Amino acid sequence: MTPVSILRALSCTAGLTLLGIGGIAQGRRAMTVEDLIVAPRIADPQLSPDGRTVLYVRTTTDGKTGRRNADIVAVPSQGGGGPKALIDGEKTENTPRWSPDGKHVAWLANRDGALQV
Repeated sequence: MTPVSILRALSCTAGLTLLGIGGIAQGRRAMTVEDLIVAPRIADPQLSPDGRTVLYVRTTTDGKTGRRNADIVAVPSQGGGGPKALIDGEKTENTPRWSPDGKHVAWLANRDGALQV
């Protein structure tokens, strides 16, 4: 897996994420600061040991409450499939790391106000 392939996978995912903002352009209004605040963020890409899957953290922000939530998403590194939430919930999960054999993933989760592995 080359760095270019990883960037390609993340770029496709980011493009799909930004399609949600595409409705703004269809309404022909200018983008606002609030649009930027609530736009999903993609970070911390982690390539699986076999090179077939990329995990990343997707952070979303609720426009009404300002509350942020981070979830872990998986996407095929060579394309051919959309992003799938590996961990998706109301609590924040981040910093995914593959086990050396690629069979397990560890991550940090904010449960009860404290980070846990």
